[in-house]
Amino acid sequence: MRATAALLLYLSQHAKALTASAPPAARPIDAFAAYLDAVQVGGCARVDEDATGCGLTLTKNVNAGDVVLEVPLSACVTADAARASDWLRAAEAAAGEEWDPWCGDASLLAASLVRDADPAWVAAMPRDLWLPLLDVNEPPACSARDLAAFRDNADDDHAWLSEHGAAPGDLESWRLALAWVSSRAVEAGDAGLVLAPGADFADHDDLLDPFDEALTCELGGGGLLRTPRTVKLLAARPQR
Repeated sequence: MRATAALLLYLSQHAKALTASAPPAARPIDAFAAYLDAVQVGGCARVDEDATGCGLTLTKNVNAGDVVLEVPLSACVTADAARASDWLRAAEAAAGEEWDPWCGDASLLAASLVRDADPAWVAAMPRDLWLPLLDVNEPPACSARDLAAFRDNADDDHAWLSEHGAAPGDLESWRLALAWVSSRAVEAGDAGLVLAPGADFADHDDLLDPFDEALTCELGGGGLLRTPRTVKLLAARPQR
């Protein structure tokens, strides 16, 4: 009896020691926050996660015109970078033709996001949000026909990539990547539609007014000095 009690006491203490010494589970947002800190060249925003989800928060008050976030264009997902990628050139060589995706730049961005972007960024993307493109059962009645056509075009683009060895995953993950692009990409001057790390974690409304008049997006750098191009989010109004 004493031996049994001693063994139970030892097991209990050992379990407590393991529990006490075990580090907290790593969150995908933490790895992405570290990546964003490494590439961010300006602004006063950081990504964080609370009970309502992941988002972009300010570290200080800002006035209209202040830079909230600035990242190099080279760290963004762009259609130009996708067209110049080795994986797309290899696929086009295998196909004997240039890829002309049915979904246009959205498919270029989706493929490049999954294949080329930092894994910490992709891992932090939401996977449990309701997005119309992913709802095959009950899309909004006003856009059901457009969404059905978009979904068919998306599937055709995935089929082309699959046929020529460039698909960045299965059909379900492809639709998810396209949903990320359609809900998180921004227009950045002559760079066109881009996915910018950090900017995609700001509150989004739609592509026509993605930041609900709270932020504006523009290209920085370039000019006569040929400084590196950047994507900047500017405060459209004071935010405290």
